[in-house]
Amino acid sequence: MNPDRIRPLQDLAATARDAAAARLARANDALQAAEQKLCELQTYAAEYGAAIAAGRPGARLLQNRRVFHSRLLDAIAAQRREVERQRGLLESVRLDCVSARQRTRSLDRLEEIQRQQARQAATRAAQKEQDDGARSNGGFGVA
Repeated sequence: MNPDRIRPLQDLAATARDAAAARLARANDALQAAEQKLCELQTYAAEYGAAIAAGRPGARLLQNRRVFHSRLLDAIAAQRREVERQRGLLESVRLDCVSARQRTRSLDRLEEIQRQQARQAATRAAQKEQDDGARSNGGFGVA
């Protein structure tokens, strides 16, 4: 088999590998952004909760602050879910990236095997030609 016939497949695999690596980078960035937002919400909720506990506002203002703090805690729970979703997505994309790299390596290995086989076939053909030439000369070299 001609090892050059595999080149288009290698090119497609390399393109897929590069695209998977780009998706992996984007997924990693999205996870980091989601984790950062979660951290900010948690910090804000802790600070706001401490401010509620420290202050002595009127009953209505205290109630409003508690409602807001509750909503903030709901936002934290939602952001935790988003972080977990992003982690799952990152893992899925990571597996796709690993698979794409493996396909590329496999095709590269196949090309090398085919090139070795082509070299071996050429060597055998040259040896056969020499052997046939020696037989046609009756086993003697030409003087």
